Amino acid sequence: MSKSRFSGVVQGPPDPILNLGVMFRADPHPKKVNLGIGAYRNAELKPEILQCVRKAEEFIYKHPETYTKEYLPLEGYVPFLKEAQKLIFGPDHVALKEGRVCSIQELSGSGSLLISADFMHRLLGINKIYIPNPTWGNHGALIGKALCETEKYTYLGADGLYIDFEGMKKDFLAMPDGSVILLHACAHNPSGVDLNEEQWRELLPIFKKKQHLPYFDCAYQGFATGDLDKDAMAMRLFADEGIEFIICQSLSKNMGLYGERCGAIHIHTVDKETADRVASQVKRIVRATHSVSPCHGAYIASVVLGTPELFELFKEEVKKMAGRLLDMRKKIYDALSKTAPEKNWDHVIYQRGMFSFTGLDSHQVKMLADEYHIYMVSSGRMALTGLNDGNIQYVADSIKAEEVKKMAGRLLDMRKKIYDALSKTAPEKNWDHVIYQRGMFSFTGLDSHQVKMLADEYHIYMVSSGRMALTGLNDGNIQYVADSIKAVLDKTAKK
Repeated sequence: MSKSRFSGVVQGPPDPILNLGVMFRADPHPKKVNLGIGAYRNAELKPEILQCVRKAEEFIYKHPETYTKEYLPLEGYVPFLKEAQKLIFGPDHVALKEGRVCSIQELSGSGSLLISADFMHRLLGINKIYIPNPTWGNHGALIGKALCETEKYTYLGADGLYIDFEGMKKDFLAMPDGSVILLHACAHNPSGVDLNEEQWRELLPIFKKKQHLPYFDCAYQGFATGDLDKDAMAMRLFADEGIEFIICQSLSKNMGLYGERCGAIHIHTVDKETADRVASQVKRIVRATHSVSPCHGAYIASVVLGTPELFELFKEEVKKMAGRLLDMRKKIYDALSKTAPEKNWDHVIYQRGMFSFTGLDSHQVKMLADEYHIYMVSSGRMALTGLNDGNIQYVADSIKAEEVKKMAGRLLDMRKKIYDALSKTAPEKNWDHVIYQRGMFSFTGLDSHQVKMLADEYHIYMVSSGRMALTGLNDGNIQYVADSIKAVLDKTAKK
């Protein structure tokens, strides 16, 4: 056989999120749990087609003369775009009445991000887009494909569980004027931690002063609060202030149109003339990328959003889905708080939407998969859609087991490190008892007088018996503790 022209092509790595589904399906274990998938599942952990979507499809099939399979215009299916605008801005927003918003149908959120980033690079000269730390794993790849680099700004604090709002504002003020900043409209992926209305309002003058361009990713409208209007709050605040911005909208999650790739780019500008010019250039990029967008998902969405009774049903179904997620969030919080009370799980109940940052590290996540057949993203992001009443306690018990292992592992690590430090710093004394012991404590062999000297002179506190709690050690203080113990030993030896 002759050598292939493609012999130099190396095997690409699997997608870190999508591959979880492959691993899950291949796992024969009866208790396996998939907490990685970013798609809604019902209480039986099955995909669900919304009733409003079924009814819309029935309507579409009865009117083939209207809903054809012809190519759509470059901008997409206009009735869909008009309804999608209303979902974001509200039906009576002045920006829509004045034609200040240009909208282009796109391949859900991913296509919207790629095309809009390409537009900003080509037409606005943007070479860098700031993204939150953390953010959805595909943001960097999509933005990079548009030849823009990314730089992270502060979102969560050092604990990785709560917003560092002061750090975020500081970063925004330090960025060059006119920077493009990607923002999650609601239900932040992967953390589930959102800004509140007061914080969003506090950002408005910063964006005005610095002339930054907000770049919204709106993939989970309705899943944060169960209310489509409430979840559009941040975007509407910016629109009300007359700030220009870009929105990448997806209907994959809230309407369950995952495979239809239904979404849109909305660009809020200062006037209709600007909006028309912007639209003309975005359409050119669409034409050179995938030519036109698919029609079926847009037909469905236009009928659902544009038919009053179906729109009411849609809102009820979104509320129901969000309600199930909230119920699972509360139940896993209760189970973890009861099963592993030594750890504070308040962050789980504080977060919103489809996901929760558990606080587990990548090693623990791997152990959960290897030993307990529970799959989640390596960041510790848990998809609440994979939970139901039948597996919540199993998940909590498994996480508890991993937390115990992590704590035990840290104690063992600190025991070994203080043993090594003492053996090196004070070799005249045999420290084998430290490494021989187990658990949270170590008897150092120091007497009460030496313990008092450690406190008085070196500000190191331990029980008078010489018992040292390993929990108070870390890599930053171990050598100081060893040096101080050495000093006390030297002083007491001379007396």
